[in-house]
Amino acid sequence: MTVSECQSLVSALENFEVLVGLVIWHDILFSINKVSKKLQSKIVSIDHTLKHIEGVISYFKKYRDEGFTSSIDIAKKPLHLKWI
Repeated sequence: MTVSECQSLVSALENFEVLVGLVIWHDILFSINKVSKKLQSKIVSIDHTLKHIEGVISYFKKYRDEGFTSSIDIAKKPLHLKWI
C-alpha cells in the first residue's frame, strides 16, 4: 500500500467518524427539539411535562444500547438515502 493510498484511507475514516457524529447529534437534537416544542406551549401541565421528560430519558436509555449501531448503519448508506 502506498503512502497516497494510506492517506486516502485515513481521510475516508475521518470523514466517516464525522458522519457518524453528525447522525448521532441529529438523533439527539431531534428528540430534544420535539419535547422542547411541546413544553413551550402556553398551557402545560406538570403531569404532561413529567411524561415528556420520562420519554426523553427512556429514549436515551434505548439509544445508549441501540443508537450507536443504528447511527453507523445510517452513515454507511449512500447520501441520497439518508434521513428518508
